[in-house]
Amino acid sequence: MSHIFIQQRGEAVMKKIAVLGAGVMGHGITQIYAQEGYDVCLVEV
Repeated sequence: MSHIFIQQRGEAVMKKIAVLGAGVMGHGITQIYAQEGYDVCLVEV
């Protein structure tokens, strides 16, 4: 579900992140990425 864009120097940059599992760890990962400006999707499985 994450989209990867290639910059001019050939580096891959993820702009959208999907986190599977909405437990304590999933919430923490989602919060960190959201605070850093990523588009995040949290899914409970």
